[in-house]
Amino acid sequence: MKGRINLLCVSLLSLLLCNCGGSSSEPEPVPAPEGDYINREETFGSYQGWRFRCKVLAESRTVEKFGGRLDFMKKVDGLMEKASERFRIKGINDSQGNRVLFYMSEFEVFDGRSGDRLNEPMRGNESYDLKIVINATATSSDKSGGFVGSPCLSIGLDRSEPFSDESLMDLVYCLGLSRGVVALNEVEIHNGSVNNPVNGQDFYAVPCIMNDRKSTSVWSEYSKSVINASGDKRVAAHRDYLPSGFRAQVLTSEGQVAKDAVLRFYPVYPGSGKVDDTPLFTGSLSATGNYVFASNPFLLDEGRKEVFNYLVEVVYERYKFYSWMPVYETEQACVSDPGMSYTYKIKLPKIDENTYYVPDGDYVDRNVEFDRLQGWKFRCKVFVEKQTMADHGGRMEVLKKMDKLMKDASAYFQVKGINDAGGNQFHFYMTEMLPFEGRSSALMYDKSGESDLSYDVRVIVNAHAADGDVSGGWLPAPYLSVGHDFSGLFQGYAVDALVHEFGHSRGMIDLYATEVKEASGNPITGETYKAQKGIMNYPYGETVWTEYSKMMINASADKRICIKHHTFLSETFNVKVVKKDGSPVAGALLKFYPVEGYSYKVTPTPLYEGETSGEGIFRFQSNPFIKPGQSDRGNNIFNFYVEIEYDGVKTYRWMPIHDAELEYGTNGSNTLVFSLD
Repeated sequence: MKGRINLLCVSLLSLLLCNCGGSSSEPEPVPAPEGDYINREETFGSYQGWRFRCKVLAESRTVEKFGGRLDFMKKVDGLMEKASERFRIKGINDSQGNRVLFYMSEFEVFDGRSGDRLNEPMRGNESYDLKIVINATATSSDKSGGFVGSPCLSIGLDRSEPFSDESLMDLVYCLGLSRGVVALNEVEIHNGSVNNPVNGQDFYAVPCIMNDRKSTSVWSEYSKSVINASGDKRVAAHRDYLPSGFRAQVLTSEGQVAKDAVLRFYPVYPGSGKVDDTPLFTGSLSATGNYVFASNPFLLDEGRKEVFNYLVEVVYERYKFYSWMPVYETEQACVSDPGMSYTYKIKLPKIDENTYYVPDGDYVDRNVEFDRLQGWKFRCKVFVEKQTMADHGGRMEVLKKMDKLMKDASAYFQVKGINDAGGNQFHFYMTEMLPFEGRSSALMYDKSGESDLSYDVRVIVNAHAADGDVSGGWLPAPYLSVGHDFSGLFQGYAVDALVHEFGHSRGMIDLYATEVKEASGNPITGETYKAQKGIMNYPYGETVWTEYSKMMINASADKRICIKHHTFLSETFNVKVVKKDGSPVAGALLKFYPVEGYSYKVTPTPLYEGETSGEGIFRFQSNPFIKPGQSDRGNNIFNFYVEIEYDGVKTYRWMPIHDAELEYGTNGSNTLVFSLD
């Protein structure tokens, strides 16, 4: 076949040469076969751990476009190594030092369609474990991408840039499928108001490469458990880890069997993205408290059809509840013993007038959903003014709108640079919603926020706040209150406003509080100061966090009560003045004119004056951002307008508090440097 590498002949030839006459203290290196630059059999054989031989087939025009045969092969080797590295983490093959290798053992160039090669069954006597087909010129009618399971065991890569980060993550995702991990993105329900006709609820699996490969490189515990169970098997499939016997059980909040409960199981089929409105199974609990399935409910028609998730409706007494039953939770529980009989337990929340599950009171078990969330997460107890709730469609509609608002707001925090170690997972989640009447300020100034450990943030929503009512903004401990009264409440700039207040809950200051907005506010020179763009400055239409904001968010991490920003004010503080070439400026005369927070004005009298040393440094006796004589480190000056007079010339610089805190928090330095032009 065109472009094929014949490894066996080269290896035999090498052995013959080594055994002909004489001996050597070291074996001669085995040369690379014709058309390659390394000996692949030798390299593959030397690797320890789980290893998989991959035959790579590359479309001819793609090969030429990306440098010809040898260059293309080197690029493929690099891609395969990067993909393998994603599996070499703690929790995968720990017993062998996390060693996993997907290796190109053969390379072949082809002409024509990818689909023909992807869907060609393996005969069982091949010299490779996986087939990878690369085609950057595939037509839209060619089925050229994705994973094709047994008996084909093929992966198609068809992006126009086959060695891009996006193509890499496509490959990692498909390799995960080849190891038996279920496609978690196909378990999920997005836009539930359209795709879930039963109760409108969304469902999101635990964030993982297998459902969010564009923004995370993390394997979930489920994924790791299946990868480990599959080990170095050539063929692995997620259904291998489904139990032979399956039953569902409903328990009350006290742990008792919910006798006479009626269950309906609404399926989510792979790739459908929606809940089917017709239940596949319906029935009551048996005398033993179980609903027993005749066969595994995730495998239908003798295994020829699959279900990836169920929305389970439970009717008990006068109440109706909903719970999700995703296939991966069952597989994770049974991965060590698929032959077992498994019971999926649904526990109902406590039923009383103060909980969510009064009739028509909610559509999701919020404690269960919160527990499923990964990363840094915060429980929000939401109070909605009674008329506001009525204006927006009543309790159930407001629950859905608040859930979407929380999800939209959380997405602003799920970015590179925030909780990178945790896959950028960050969630504000509504665990409770209650109506209220009267003024928001009664709740905003409730001091129980710090001591009531049942939630992390109190959110008060009021579109009918009276004049003089404190209905917006953030109040820190002991209140932990966010007031949300922005016009529109659940969309547009109202989302941006809530994100800004949530930013305060993680320790950040208003960057605009450091500004001098008008020339009239600076009696020294008339120069204005505009803080860096970012969500904590003017948030409307903004999606960017400044580096200072990211530092504060990461410092607060998942702490219930955030780090105070002035934690990053050093005990002592210096200013260093240097020339353009970096050499110190000695004898410069400095004046520091303070800018009080939110005043937007430079005070005309300097608070500090002095002269730089021979090293170009002016040393303060204490931190200048803490007001003189104050024991409260949080009583701060937010900015200084600095006059630098040297060699008869006056130069001016701004010195905002967030620059000092960022320098100390990031680099541990108590010195800011000003360079003269």
